[in-house]
Amino acid sequence: MAISRRKKIQREERLRIYSSELKRTKKFASTPITQEFKEYVPSRSPLQLVRTDREYPSFDTFTNNSTSTAKAETKKYGGDYITGLATMHKSNIVPVGRDDDPKNYATMRRN
Repeated sequence: MAISRRKKIQREERLRIYSSELKRTKKFASTPITQEFKEYVPSRSPLQLVRTDREYPSFDTFTNNSTSTAKAETKKYGGDYITGLATMHKSNIVPVGRDDDPKNYATMRRN
């Protein structure tokens, strides 16, 4: 015997409503999850590392009252060839020699 079409549609509708209600209750269910604290216990003891390199004492500045390196001397030009500096394109500074004419640098900058 075959089931009538009307009863089949009613049954499918009831199943659809039931499944949607079941999904909704699972989605919004509030069941507290309780976990007990388990303290960490290592399975074996850690390895003891032994240093094989030598230890050197660090430099102590308070007791020695000295520095580790000497201060660098300031550099100053002591020659007589360069007589001045000229500014070229985009603040490019060029040394002007004894035999050079500074007017040449001035016209290069403006041309």
